[in-house]
Amino acid sequence: MKIIIIISILFFFVITFTRCNSIPSVLRPPYLTDEDFERGKALTFEERRFKWTDFREYLPSNSKTRANVWIAQKYKWPNARVPYVISSLYNNDERAIIAESIREWESKTCIRFVPASSQDRDYLELTPNDGTNNYCYSYVGRQGGRQFVKMYAPTCMSVGQYVHELGHAIGFGHEHQRPDRDNYVEIKWENIDPSFHYAFDKYQANSFTTLGMVYDYYSIMHYPDYSYSSNGKPTLVPKYAGHQITYMNVRLTPTDIEKTKKYYNC
Repeated sequence: MKIIIIISILFFFVITFTRCNSIPSVLRPPYLTDEDFERGKALTFEERRFKWTDFREYLPSNSKTRANVWIAQKYKWPNARVPYVISSLYNNDERAIIAESIREWESKTCIRFVPASSQDRDYLELTPNDGTNNYCYSYVGRQGGRQFVKMYAPTCMSVGQYVHELGHAIGFGHEHQRPDRDNYVEIKWENIDPSFHYAFDKYQANSFTTLGMVYDYYSIMHYPDYSYSSNGKPTLVPKYAGHQITYMNVRLTPTDIEKTKKYYNC
């Protein structure tokens, strides 16, 4: 009888925790579930929008990341298949944001995020804590082995921000760092916080290809016009009238979709 009572009590607490956001991390699987994707559909605008005013993005200075953007084939994920594991530190709301971000890529491109198996040597670990004090970040393209995508609340947890970082992991650099960016935007260095100048460096043409795609002011991979401003003035100014650089976009643009298809030949 005592055993039955104890089991009943434990079952009650498991069900209770499961129905609330504070579900014990030990019960959260290392992959997204159908329930996570269903919750993602119900996210509010606030949970989707790119919270740029609070966002700080760390760009790993690892040479193989900075010197191989798009060109090197070995940094592509084979067959557009991206194995991943997800940290148990994320709560249900955060898992829903990640699920909706993955849905954005999967519903519009050939990219497929799949739970990593024991056979996957290379995989993403989606986590709010990588053991460092770095800002939110992702390496650009497949690096080999365990590869962090670090995103944490409240600074980085929105659909727009996660779609952006997953874009890096897939293999895409920033649009405003293209080798030909000076033809399209003016960088206002005097308005940029000096500690973030690196985020506006221009990629070298011998290591970065545009794939022949038009410059996309509205790309999910483009910084907004006031990013990292030190004085409240714009840091990126379009050179063509009629264009604006804002970060209200939380979706892939037609150009984002087309370049993914072109890069992965699918």
